[in-house]
Amino acid sequence: MPQPDIKAMQIQLTGFLDKDTPTFCKDLWKLLLSAQASPQGVPKELLEAKKMELMQEKVGVGSELCC
Repeated sequence: MPQPDIKAMQIQLTGFLDKDTPTFCKDLWKLLLSAQASPQGVPKELLEAKKMELMQEKVGVGSELCC
């Protein structure tokens, strides 16, 4: 399986993302490495963010019912 070439991706995305390209590529690379290390193939950061979102929704629904 070929390895992704982050430098080539950054060059290709520059026209679309302009000055935000390096930051985007850095964040993307971190997520790709995290997904690769995860047994589910999903970045740990995304799983944690989803857990927090669900907890916030649960808290929000609970507070709506009490008042």
